[in-house]
Amino acid sequence: MNLDGIDFQLFKTFEAVLRTRSVTAAAESLGLSQPTMSYGLNKLRALLHDPLFVRIGNEMRPTPRAQAVAVPIRLILETLEKEVLDTRTFDPATSDREIRFCMADIGEMYFLPRILRFAETVAPNMTFRVLSLTPDRLEAALANGDVDLAMGYFPDLSKDNFFQQQLGTSSFVCIARAGNPHVGKRLTAKRYFDAPHIAAHTALRSMEVFDRSLLASGAEQPRVKLRVPHFIALLGIVAQSDLIATVPLEAAHAVTHASNIRIHRLPFPSPVFALRQHWHRRYHHDPVNKWLRESMQELFHDLLSERGLPTVG
Repeated sequence: MNLDGIDFQLFKTFEAVLRTRSVTAAAESLGLSQPTMSYGLNKLRALLHDPLFVRIGNEMRPTPRAQAVAVPIRLILETLEKEVLDTRTFDPATSDREIRFCMADIGEMYFLPRILRFAETVAPNMTFRVLSLTPDRLEAALANGDVDLAMGYFPDLSKDNFFQQQLGTSSFVCIARAGNPHVGKRLTAKRYFDAPHIAAHTALRSMEVFDRSLLASGAEQPRVKLRVPHFIALLGIVAQSDLIATVPLEAAHAVTHASNIRIHRLPFPSPVFALRQHWHRRYHHDPVNKWLRESMQELFHDLLSERGLPTVG
């Protein structure tokens, strides 16, 4: 059978006659005239090579052929209505969808608490997962839907298939434990470069911005005494040692609750970089992704600044 000749309105005609057992009642239920209904039924009979319905008394009774195709036709109609033609908007209040982010560990500390507080009232049944992926794996994950949004600094996501939206800008500050003798009353350039540093060698691309800025300025490089693979380890060591660290501003916001860590402005101009959310073109019109992007933009747009930080020096 050639599908090009099938008018799916004929399936609605079939279902209406099957349901009402009457051509007249079926026509009324679909808002059609009786001649139009009869024409559609005759066309379907010719297509399936069967009378489909036979009048017995006051009812149109289905033939064995009609009974055999009744379930598949209903399934086709339900699929079209619910999965193809459904224009209902996404309702986060009732959704149990798992939302998947990609962000660095600093991003987890900064973004997730606010996202979870927001979801408690707006999307209480949703769950969340964070993935940490290399740039090439992240591109594939966004394309196939394994990741909904990448949030943070992802300079590699610049191809035509990706959309991006700026959430705000960030810069860098220095953190040290309270009473660190290398900082003194005020962090000067000499104290900064003389102090022993700790650096986290993670997938956090924003630190590349700081390194390139120092190199371009011709300034000396910080004296890094310890390198660790995770930012969370850096925080723990800074709080219990005399090492200092240079971190993005969002990290400083994430540790403002730590009573023994102090935040200091850098003693030289800090480079600035953009924090963005990224998504794939395939999901640009997806209702879930659209709601998610709009929510994140509302939550974090221009939120980062040094205002409100317990910065000293």
